[in-house]
Formats: sequence, C-alpha cells, structure tokens
Amino acid sequence: MAGLLDFLQSASNAAASNVSAPVDVIAWILGKAGFPVQEPVGGSDWMKRQGLTRDVPQSAAADYAQGSLYKVYLPDEKIARMLDWDKPLSQQAPEVIDAARKAFPPSYVDGRFVDPFASGKTGRALLDELGAIANKRGAPGMRMAEPAMRAAGIPGIRYLDGGSRGAGQGTSNYVVFPGEEALLRILERNGNPL
Repeated sequence: MAGLLDFLQSASNAAASNVSAPVDVIAWILGKAGFPVQEPVGGSDWMKRQGLTRDVPQSAAADYAQGSLYKVYLPDEKIARMLDWDKPLSQQAPEVIDAARKAFPPSYVDGRFVDPFASGKTGRALLDELGAIANKRGAPGMRMAEPAMRAAGIPGIRYLDGGSRGAGQGTSNYVVFPGEEALLRILERNGNPL
C-alpha cells in the first residue's frame, strides 16, 4: 500500500510542479534583478510547507509505477466460448455464434436492416455492430453489448497478442466481461507463486 501512496504522491508532486516551477523561476529572476523577494505563494517551498507536496522515496514509487506481471488461470472450457476479436464470424466457435445470435437477432438500425452475422466481419467488428444495435435499443452501446453477450454465455473476448498479431496466429490475450472475474484464479505475481 505504501508503494501505491508513494506513486500517487509522485504524480501529485509532478502536477504541482507545473504551478510551482514558473513561480520559482519568476522569483529567481526578480531576485537576480535586485528586487526583494519573499517566499512566493505557489512556489515549491511554499507548497511543501502547506503539505501539498512531500518527498517520496523514488525506488518505492518507481517499483509501483512499473506494474506487475500476473499469471492467471482461466478454464479451457471458458476460453472456447470467448469471442475471438481477430477471427471472422465463420471461424468463431459454434457456441459463440449461437449465443451471439440469441443475444442480438437481426434488427433495424437507423432505418436499415442489420444482420451482424451475414458478413465476414471479425469479432471486433461484430462487437461494434452489436454495440450499435444495443444503442438503438436505448442502451449505451458497447456497455450493453457485453452484458448481453455474457448473459448468452460468452464470458469475454480473446485477441492475438502483440507478438502474434502480424503472423495471424500464436498466443492470445484474454479479457473477461465484468461479472466474470470469478472465473480467474491468480497463480503468480512477478514470477512468485501466490
């Protein structure tokens, strides 16, 4: 927790320096020109005395800012039911296609008939289209497409990671929809078993 607080304090200090640095420079210039300068309101010393900034151990803040790498278990049967962001609908798992069709049957959007499944759209394009349909149903777009997909049995999306995207195959990243977090079990943090 101390690392998080130090990181947040560092961010606050950086924001405060946007105000204090110009004040400090002006005070320094006035002092060099021979004008008597008392501690200026808004300067770095003034901010520190007011408790608006404080010294932070750089290593603690830097350690927190760099983040962590987690190894997480997600059951294979749930991965098989995830919408594949990169693949066309014709290559999605049959359970995914059936669930998505139930959640979002063809509909009229802006006066035109839209069947999100009638083309070679990718999972990403499908989710965009489903978001548009949800929006026309009075729901806030993508945020309603995801719960509808989840309710139909699709727990999230998968997409090729940065190293695999160019090749079109390889390893994937996974994102579970809100409410599906219980599917996940954290196994490691930064290589250390939990």
